[in-house]
Amino acid sequence: MSSVLMLLEFEFPHDDRVEKEALTLVELGYHVAILCPDFSGNSKQEIYKGIEIYRFAINKNYFKKLLGLCQILPFYHNLWRRQADNLINRLGTKIIHIHDLPLCKLGVYFKKKYQLVYIADMHENYPAMVSGQEHIKRFPNKLLININGWYAREKKWLQHADQIICTAPGMIDRLTNILGPDKSFILVPNTINPEKFTASQHQDLTIEKKYENKFVLLYYGGISQQRGIQNLIQAIPVLSDKIQNLKVVIVGSGSYLDELKTLTTKMNVTGDVDFEGWQSQSKLASYMKNTSIAIIPHLKSEHTDNTSPNKLFMFMYFGKPTLATNCDYLINIIEKTKSGLIFESGNTLDLTKKILRLYQHPDLKQKLGENAKKSLLQAYSWDKTVEPLRKIYRSYFN
Repeated sequence: MSSVLMLLEFEFPHDDRVEKEALTLVELGYHVAILCPDFSGNSKQEIYKGIEIYRFAINKNYFKKLLGLCQILPFYHNLWRRQADNLINRLGTKIIHIHDLPLCKLGVYFKKKYQLVYIADMHENYPAMVSGQEHIKRFPNKLLININGWYAREKKWLQHADQIICTAPGMIDRLTNILGPDKSFILVPNTINPEKFTASQHQDLTIEKKYENKFVLLYYGGISQQRGIQNLIQAIPVLSDKIQNLKVVIVGSGSYLDELKTLTTKMNVTGDVDFEGWQSQSKLASYMKNTSIAIIPHLKSEHTDNTSPNKLFMFMYFGKPTLATNCDYLINIIEKTKSGLIFESGNTLDLTKKILRLYQHPDLKQKLGENAKKSLLQAYSWDKTVEPLRKIYRSYFN
């Protein structure tokens, strides 16, 4: 049995994409191990659904500081190098599968040292993601973190990869321009496994009753300024005058939450907005039951143009129309599947018009939702979109 070692910067199991990929490789007959940090006192070693998990304990804040300083100090990568070296020797690893850019330096190192196959799995456009974070602009972070340096490292580390996995076509186009047309890429978007996703859901009657007979606009996910939720809140005064029983439901947590709450107070719309905080994904079906329109208001940027948000596919699965901004990836999927409408990023007036259009044309809203469900099952389920990953892994040892 061939052995794959995945390196993951976050605790596991808490990453849906990584879990689906790892389980896909287990089903192909691979021995899959994941090395990750542990911030919560979990066991050092565990078998989870056939995946071996190896953890090293470290303080979360200290870990973040090491990552933030990894451009100028070697401690972060040295920490990972020691941990991974031991595992590679013990497991007889043949493939090292790196999740996201910061750890790709280790892919280059171990490919050279052990002649491993090095796969770089780019969950997102990491340099652009970093550049959009608010804390990067504050002192002393702006002196310690060099965005151009991340772009340079991206080119340096990825040019050695045997295979690069991307979540969005725009990311492949961008990296092809950087690395050249001879580099090997595959597309594996953040779709869902319908059967397993259904099995993970647990009915919450309190949530369902709470939003019964409401016209619910739902946002689900992380909360930051770049998510654009402020534009949805700014639309409420006009919407509440025209939509009976309007309720904006924001499910999630993040650094911009207090600012959004302050905005609702300032605009005198607190009664129209429910901040539900972080909720288990298992409750999403109960939130979606009475949702009228799902909203993805992400501000358009180099990062969001090249990112595949899994919430889009969740919304499609529940047969709900999605109203999303004109980020390249969102336009691509929504227009291709006719599963929702697009509004201009940051344009509250356009957002308001599109919501009212769906409210005033329930037949259109229903049709878009039906298209969404059909498209998800026919073309955008995990079993179909993961096939390129299966193909490359079969090619290495079969």
